[in-house]
Amino acid sequence: MKKTMSYEDQIKRLRDFHRLSIDDDGEALKIFKKINYCRLSRYGIGLTSLGN
Repeated sequence: MKKTMSYEDQIKRLRDFHRLSIDDDGEALKIFKKINYCRLSRYGIGLTSLGN
């Protein structure tokens, strides 16, 4: 079984591993409290910005 990550660790993983730009950790934390990491990564990580 995988180790549970804190919200802060999840935000760090999105930044470091998935190269997601997160400008406001506080806002990201609010989102994580409503939408879990698995759900976000399943639907959002595949999206790329217009600049890529």
